[in-house]
Amino acid sequence: MSMHVPATCHPHRPTLWAVLVNTGTFQPGKAITVTISGPEYRGVLLEARTDGSTNALGSWQHPAPDTKFLQCTGNPQGAITHANTNLKGESTAYSWMPPDSTSPVYFMATVAQQCAVFWVNVRSAALKRGKPESLGLATEGNAGMAKEKPVLLLGICFLMILVLA
Repeated sequence: MSMHVPATCHPHRPTLWAVLVNTGTFQPGKAITVTISGPEYRGVLLEARTDGSTNALGSWQHPAPDTKFLQCTGNPQGAITHANTNLKGESTAYSWMPPDSTSPVYFMATVAQQCAVFWVNVRSAALKRGKPESLGLATEGNAGMAKEKPVLLLGICFLMILVLA
């Protein structure tokens, strides 16, 4: 006779974990780092999706220790799941390769603290498709400096003119 422990899902209770990404945009073929951040956990199911679809997008690369690929919607690397119930780290990072899509993408996780205690629909912020990087001009990362510290930027420009003159 098998014994089953009643499962406890916490859909309305604040989650202990966050799904974090290393960027706000994606480009086809350029890997994105997705991190499950929070206390140690034993189980995970992690997918990339677009609004209005339950199909897994893109492909996961190099599963973290104690995790493996899971075939979803015909994609052999469509999701990441746990390979065992060993504890996974407090900030376990996964690498995801985006497809050629124009729709915003988000990451959806189910995280299991224990066999029968888990949270579903732990969702990341949405990523929009970005433009290919240009050379030598301000990017989103350093354009903020011009907005936040215009005097410093003006001083740097003045020094550049003096050096080049």
